[in-house]
Amino acid sequence: MKKNACLLLLVAAFLFACKKSDVPGVPAEEVPTDTGYHYKSDYAYNLNVVYFIASDKTANDDYHRRISEVMLQGQEFYGKWMKHWGFGDKSFGLLKDVAKKRIKIIEIKGKLSQSNYSYDSGSGNVLKEINEYFAAHPAEKTSDHTLIIMCVKDIQADKAPFYGLGRNCFALDYPGMDIKDLGAGGTAGSEATGWIGGLMHELGHGINLPHNGGQKSENTQFGTSLMGAGNSTYGKAPTYLTKADCAILNNNQVFSKVTRSDWYTSFSPVITRLNAKYEGGNIVVSGRFSGGGGVNYINFYNDGNKNGIGGNKDYDAVPWSTQKIGLDSFYVSMPFSEFTNTEDYPYELRIMFCNQNGSLVTAPYPYEIKNGQPLVDFGDKNEYNKTNWQVIDFSSEETVAEDGKVANILDKNNTTAWVTRWNTNAPTFPHHFVVNMEQSLVADGFTFTQRGGSSKIKDMQILTSTDNISWTALGNYVLKDVGGPQFIYLPAPKTFKYFKVIVTSATDGRQYASLAEVGVFKN
Repeated sequence: MKKNACLLLLVAAFLFACKKSDVPGVPAEEVPTDTGYHYKSDYAYNLNVVYFIASDKTANDDYHRRISEVMLQGQEFYGKWMKHWGFGDKSFGLLKDVAKKRIKIIEIKGKLSQSNYSYDSGSGNVLKEINEYFAAHPAEKTSDHTLIIMCVKDIQADKAPFYGLGRNCFALDYPGMDIKDLGAGGTAGSEATGWIGGLMHELGHGINLPHNGGQKSENTQFGTSLMGAGNSTYGKAPTYLTKADCAILNNNQVFSKVTRSDWYTSFSPVITRLNAKYEGGNIVVSGRFSGGGGVNYINFYNDGNKNGIGGNKDYDAVPWSTQKIGLDSFYVSMPFSEFTNTEDYPYELRIMFCNQNGSLVTAPYPYEIKNGQPLVDFGDKNEYNKTNWQVIDFSSEETVAEDGKVANILDKNNTTAWVTRWNTNAPTFPHHFVVNMEQSLVADGFTFTQRGGSSKIKDMQILTSTDNISWTALGNYVLKDVGGPQFIYLPAPKTFKYFKVIVTSATDGRQYASLAEVGVFKN
């Protein structure tokens, strides 16, 4: 017995004394290393947290503790608002050692110097190296969402990426950044709120959240929306997530405790009926849709043009969120009194369908405020059926580099579009198309739906004909640089069989043109 025991001790001593690569018969990457932390999670997927260090930098002191504390507080913050809005006791998943209050952070040493990982153009280099790491260590990647914390020594001089980029998001760690400084005075406090609050804001983008500013009464009660200006209030003044934020997160992969195989697969909901009006101080929108069987929530964002619409200009968008009604319907009543800005300028209502697999599809609709009152001019018109219509002439179409065929303007699908040829031999203005409606129809106007991309139509001319030989010009018109249907009303009913649209400029000043849908209506 003694001899066997000694032998076992010698073997054990040998194993623990050797480097991982020196253990015979065991690949280096398979030999476990006891780091002193034992990370667990009850979520099916967990946020990947990467600490990225350029080749000419060294890790900031005590970053594991500091970042862990930031992320654990952030997990509590997100979970608090999920529970508040009725989505249950859940947040984003993290691999963590609960007893020691540490999370798993993947440290990656960059191959290049900091100047190659700049704010303006360096994110691609960072993502390339992170993807290479995950390809070599697939078990380390526990979800499709990654928070990348850039190690910097000087916030301004190092100019590291700090933004959301799809399901990846960038933040930074500077020497001494610490959660204990949140709410403190002086430089340490302002930096902590700005950069830790900024981390939480960019994390929101990395887990699919758009900007939005909350409703007026919510801002009074809860403070500032994180996905609005909350990156400047987090930790020092009341900050919150809106219900629309939480409806998106409810379907997010890293908020799930069950596995599924179809995360973020595309779907194509189509609004088949839409009614909208301003009545009794409320903007009331209702409708039905098809192709969205997995939808459970519909969000509504009212984005005003005071600071610009969409992109990075929608911090003040006022959101609502409702559950789907039955299988295919929605209804929302949005009090105008909840708008934070009520000046006269264009607005865009974005209707977002939230699928249980995490995918999101948005349909935009323009309206405006005039004399302090919303003028809601979207919703169904009595459009003629386009099933037998044909485009019989057009200037060009892009069918090599993308599906930009001109027939897309008649397919009743706002996610497809006509795009003039741009891949090779791109023609310049004017661009045109001619539609044959197969029979003479009496029309009160036209519906034009811009595509959600570049080179939207700005200036155009509309002509009509009964024989495709003699043409009558109806006039020159201007479309807005917004998504959703826009209506052109004729001064008097007009009968025609053919119509021609001649495009003379685009909203972005480029030489191309694009359009999602065109229709004709009779009220």
